[in-house]
Amino acid sequence: MIIVPEWTIKKIPPYKRNRYPRGPRVKTPESWEKDELKNYLAGIGAFYFLTFAPGFGKSGLPDIVACIARSSERPSSAFIAWLDRNNLMGIDALNSAFNCGYAAGQRSVGAFWGIEVKREGFGPTKIQEARMDEVKEAGGMTAWGTAEKVTGEIEVWRKS
Repeated sequence: MIIVPEWTIKKIPPYKRNRYPRGPRVKTPESWEKDELKNYLAGIGAFYFLTFAPGFGKSGLPDIVACIARSSERPSSAFIAWLDRNNLMGIDALNSAFNCGYAAGQRSVGAFWGIEVKREGFGPTKIQEARMDEVKEAGGMTAWGTAEKVTGEIEVWRKS
């Protein structure tokens, strides 16, 4: 019989166990937080993607880059189809389509967000803090922490 120290065994909460029918999947604590955030962002209709910068990429990029609307205002599908037909999907059109920033004389109803996901008890590294400062200087919003903390910050911003 092999004796394993208790501190080496990952303690996964019961509600997060056996989510996958084909057997357990090895996930880091941070990946559980990312999954919760992705579900939240999809639920509020945000445009988002996860960054991946191996080797040649810029270090310290946020884990999730999102364009989040303050309200439920969305452009019509006819408007987006018109933009696509006329090859107008430049940055202004994309900003308008995703309610992110100022475009075509509209008021800003959304913002660019850089989200750094961390598990409980951990914070961003110095390079991640520097990247978040760059985002803020460029007019974007940033948040870091667990899914609960980040969703709380986004909800406060959306209601303001």
